[in-house]
Amino acid sequence: MGPRGRAARRRRARARHGGARGVEDDHGTEVLPDTWEIAAEAVARAVNLRAIVVECERNPIDAVLPLFDRVAALWPARDPEAA
Repeated sequence: MGPRGRAARRRRARARHGGARGVEDDHGTEVLPDTWEIAAEAVARAVNLRAIVVECERNPIDAVLPLFDRVAALWPARDPEAA
């Protein structure tokens, strides 16, 4: 996606979220759909990706396990020998 496509995506996201230019990151377990979309695109492009950090401290483990599962699903299958 080129710069115009990314700019259009940001405009649509701002419109969906009341015109906000930013979102407060509270390290909770509720992740906005736009964030998942951006993460999926970033992971797909990052061919040398070695880690994904999920910041969700202060939350009980049963609340974060589904979040970890969703993040793991973003990660394409990797050859363990290549790491």
